[in-house]
Amino acid sequence: MKGAGGLSVILITKNESHNIRACLQSVAWADEIIVVDSGSTDDTVAVAHEFTPHVYLHDWPGFGAQKNRARNFAGSLSGILAGIPIMC
Repeated sequence: MKGAGGLSVILITKNESHNIRACLQSVAWADEIIVVDSGSTDDTVAVAHEFTPHVYLHDWPGFGAQKNRARNFAGSLSGILAGIPIMC
């Protein structure tokens, strides 16, 4: 986290290796990137680790619950939290 009031971007993924690199490149300027993966069997997690240390692996309890998990991982100093679709 670069400082108070920063931007945290959250992504929920599963088998997005074909999209995730471009998506993460487009938000690389954010103060914090959080990826919550829902059981990928491709290299989604490995690619995510190239951009952020904040990669978490969790089962799929449904979209709302997974989004709440991702929000909980965001830094407490975040001023703005943005959830974006992986096909960004």
